[in-house]
Amino acid sequence: MSYLGRFISETSGRVNLRKLFDHFYANGINILEDIRFKDVIRTLNAGEDGTASPETSTLFDRPIMTFQDEVSPGVVDHIAERNKCFRKFLVDERFVIPNFGQFRSEIEEIYEECKEFTSGEITTYIPSLSMYHHDSWAVSFCSIDGQVFNVGDYTDMFTIQSVTKPILYGTLRTFVDITYRVRCVS
Repeated sequence: MSYLGRFISETSGRVNLRKLFDHFYANGINILEDIRFKDVIRTLNAGEDGTASPETSTLFDRPIMTFQDEVSPGVVDHIAERNKCFRKFLVDERFVIPNFGQFRSEIEEIYEECKEFTSGEITTYIPSLSMYHHDSWAVSFCSIDGQVFNVGDYTDMFTIQSVTKPILYGTLRTFVDITYRVRCVS
């Protein structure tokens, strides 16, 4: 359980959930919303005695039903034994993007640079595009292991139109022979 040392409260000797969750967030993993960690949250919600608490505590300005803000190292170790993703990210520290903070900073810098480009006209020949607000701008990223970063107006609804082309091409690559692909796509 030496991997838990940085999350242990000096005063109580227990795992501080704020520090633990912050580790995941700093690496692009939203443990509270990621389906892979549903059982982790359920275990933490149940508390050490196995019964859910009716009280709500807040971690990272997000409500989480939890027994307390600290748990024994044994609870976290038990979770790490049962949940492979939790173990991969917490114990083994295996992230596709190991320095996610630097990656996030670089994406934010690119986002800010590109945000300045406002020339062009809104397309009107497609009705759904004509309703698009020209000031909306966002970048969203998700790695193959679930590291997520969003910046800008990423919660705004938008029409995907040509954004589907790379997705369709990737699907095409999976199922169709290269000779046929070149003939169709070229």
